[in-house]
Amino acid sequence: MQIRTDIHEYYALVSVRGDLGGADLVALGQALEALQRHGYGNLVLNLDAVPTLNVEGAKALVDHWGTVRFNRGDMKIVARGPIENLFRAMGADQIFEVCETVIDAISRFGAPAQSPALQGAAR
Repeated sequence: MQIRTDIHEYYALVSVRGDLGGADLVALGQALEALQRHGYGNLVLNLDAVPTLNVEGAKALVDHWGTVRFNRGDMKIVARGPIENLFRAMGADQIFEVCETVIDAISRFGAPAQSPALQGAAR
């Protein structure tokens, strides 16, 4: 698994590539916590390049979302296909916002439509 973090004016984009399981979820949680410690409250978690996620992984993401919210932040998740279906089946999409694109997730933070943050975002 690879984690890439891109810092922007209105949000931090965390993109994950590869399988996401046990130890990887711990590393992802540490990355999200580090961003919050450094003052980045609006997080976009891009899971488009994650082929599969089990129920335990989805539960861990719900826990991470809870930590972000406890720290007065917000986290949008970008997911499609099987991972989006898993979130919907679990009802996790009622807890956090699942978006189809990074642009959609960013716009939900209220970034201006013409901002460089939106123009430079991955699709």
